Amino acid sequence: MEAFARPSLISILGVPLRVSRGWLAIAAILLAITVDALRPASGSPYWYLAAAIVVVGSVASVLAHEIAHVVTARSVGGQVTAIEPSMFGALSDDAYLPSEPRAEAIVAGSGPLASLVLSALFGAAWAWAFPDASLASGVAGFLALVNLALFLGNAMPGFPLDGGRIFRALVWFLTDDLITGTKMAAAYGQAIALFCFVLGALFLSLGDALSVWGAWGLVAIWSINRAGREGYIRTVWRETSRDLTIDDVGLGNSSRIDANRTIDDAIDDILQGAAEGPILVRDNGEVIGVVTMQHLRKVPRAIWPERQVRDITAGIDHAPHIQYDAQLTELADLFERTGSDLIVVETRGKITGALERHVAIPRARERVRSIRMRQRQRSS
Repeated sequence: MEAFARPSLISILGVPLRVSRGWLAIAAILLAITVDALRPASGSPYWYLAAAIVVVGSVASVLAHEIAHVVTARSVGGQVTAIEPSMFGALSDDAYLPSEPRAEAIVAGSGPLASLVLSALFGAAWAWAFPDASLASGVAGFLALVNLALFLGNAMPGFPLDGGRIFRALVWFLTDDLITGTKMAAAYGQAIALFCFVLGALFLSLGDALSVWGAWGLVAIWSINRAGREGYIRTVWRETSRDLTIDDVGLGNSSRIDANRTIDDAIDDILQGAAEGPILVRDNGEVIGVVTMQHLRKVPRAIWPERQVRDITAGIDHAPHIQYDAQLTELADLFERTGSDLIVVETRGKITGALERHVAIPRARERVRSIRMRQRQRSS
């Protein structure tokens, strides 16, 4: 039987480090271009060491910004669930769910503050410890600029930047409405993104050292702008679905199929049921696992008459369980917290459903959207 599990991630202070391969490749290329642009014409036997320190120091500066969020969240009773360098230190709602305005502002502000402190320390080293025009002075000065850029960039009052989360917390406190706060902060975020895009494109066109900062700016705006749109959608979904349970949107029950049937005999039922997610497999009335389209595709068509459904059944012994009357927000949190791609639904002590992440969350959002539309039609 196959297990539903996601690959293990690198963790820092017990928080998983989450970064896409695409962003990592872009960052590596830009770091290489940045280092090459800073190389002196005369060269130096110590220059490569200095370049390595710049690269490591830049990455460490972003992580220090993120770690400040993690430590501060724990101090106010919250939890950061992921470190996302692709956001350049900005705290996303996927990583830290807003609980109340005060905690939101404190946790969001800790990252830029950490970057400002690091910028001051590297700046002091550049000004006093290395007063001459040495490689050490250049390294300290560059890292001071990196941290100053992290501070200034994230302090801007547009969601999902840290400054945007602080602004959202203020509006949230004044209106007692998280959606209103997110909507206003997201609007500022879009305006800031447009301005920074034009500025980054201008720098890129000027060439020389400014083009490097322009390229970094464009990559930052691209990732943050996308995260802002997605974050606003998630906020609306979470807030409007707080009063809806798994059962309310029809996710508490899954199709069932007997384990002793041949695949060939059960294929129509499998195809029909798999459209709604995993199918529960029964043996003598007891649920023993699930079947998905992924499992079916691994079996050649020629041997379907010989193989039983139990042969392609995936076990659910280690899958997280959730109650049918749990809120939809609890379902999304459980997927995120456990990293599992499969969650089992129980109704009064019995297994009645199974949900896959990539099927359940879109279905839940679509049904929440339909319910909201019907409510609006009735009220109009």
